[in-house]
Amino acid sequence: MTRRNAFRAVILRGAEGVRQFVELFQPKKAFAVKHTMHAAKQIPNSIKSLTIRMGEEGDSLQRVQAEFEHILNAATRVENVSLDIKDSFGFMPLKDNKPWLPVMRTLSLSQLGEVDNASWHAVKLARLRRFPLLRDIRLVYGSVEPISSHRPSERNLQPVQQVKTLYLGGEEYLASRDVARTAALFTSLESVEVDLEALYDEDGDILDYGPLLQAIPPGSLTRLAITTPLEYDWEEDELPPLGLEADFARFVHLEFLSLGAGTFDRSGEVISILMAHLPKLKSLKLREFAYIRAARLLEYVRQKGGSTRALRQLIIDIFDEPDLEGNFIPSESPEEADAWYGTYDLDADWDRVIWPQDFTPAEAIELVDVGAEEGVEILGSIVEAVEVEKLRLRELQYLADRREAVMYDISGLFELVEGVGEVVEKEGMSTPGDGPSQEDS
Repeated sequence: MTRRNAFRAVILRGAEGVRQFVELFQPKKAFAVKHTMHAAKQIPNSIKSLTIRMGEEGDSLQRVQAEFEHILNAATRVENVSLDIKDSFGFMPLKDNKPWLPVMRTLSLSQLGEVDNASWHAVKLARLRRFPLLRDIRLVYGSVEPISSHRPSERNLQPVQQVKTLYLGGEEYLASRDVARTAALFTSLESVEVDLEALYDEDGDILDYGPLLQAIPPGSLTRLAITTPLEYDWEEDELPPLGLEADFARFVHLEFLSLGAGTFDRSGEVISILMAHLPKLKSLKLREFAYIRAARLLEYVRQKGGSTRALRQLIIDIFDEPDLEGNFIPSESPEEADAWYGTYDLDADWDRVIWPQDFTPAEAIELVDVGAEEGVEILGSIVEAVEVEKLRLRELQYLADRREAVMYDISGLFELVEGVGEVVEKEGMSTPGDGPSQEDS
């Protein structure tokens, strides 16, 4: 790699890392010759991606704020900025009198609010409109405890119209009014991902994320993904869903929708809303444990599939894919004794697909077949689950056929002596020569 490209992506860890990097492109004159100083000053201009992380306890960018601002002044070609530090907002390059980061395209801010007063987040983010090339925003909220004596400004905030992609992640603060105000700033969004790390508050009450979804501008939105944590056992604990179905109705231009576990009720009311209000939806994805009645998916594919309708893809990842590596397949080893006699206990030995009560193997197979008929591609873990189920049924039938064949062979070794009522072995009969080997039986 040439020196010119050596600093295209820079990752600085801790305050000391920031300080050392500044010293690298600002060498002390007493120890640097003229050409060395010139080369060093060119380092910031080669940077395309800048990441600063503060991970250790007590480590703060405040210790090197002057050095940080020096980097922003010198690095005029940075396109991607990522700040993984406490109080990211306090160090955002938002000062109106500073021409920082003129070509910034992506911005990622993590640990938001751990030090900063979170109630002013939306006000600060509204200043991002001064970056004309900014397209992608990633906001990850930490453990936020807003200062109650400071209330957010109620004035109308100017929209940030140039941003097209928004990622929101964090725990229960995502259900706050401030995050909803933040989402509403970006009026031209085309893609939104909401990563919910908490579904219940400290008292165990379900969190209301409806205001957040209601705040997202729907006008240009074509992609929406909502992910949820997988730590909950939705099937066993019978946890109540978030009930976000009605909030999807306003996103009439959606072409792709991805839903995590617990975002909707498994009865399938969400399908009715999608059919009635999302005519442009091409792809629906149901993530791990996002249980739903198979009958509703069958109805959806039949009504919205076909060459004249929008639906083209259904991704169903609600099943755990079984691990069949190393499993014994009787039909592929017919010489083995358990396969020959049909006595192999397949269901006890194989890793089985766990089918929900309202999504049977027969319905899954039917869904894949109906999808093929209607021109809707069925993808995800359901495909593997169906293949495993078909293999299981095939092998169970093979074992049943082998048991029947063995019984037929055994019955052929004997005959009923007429008038005596005794069963005797036929002369000259023996077990089949092509049976299992002696060492196997």
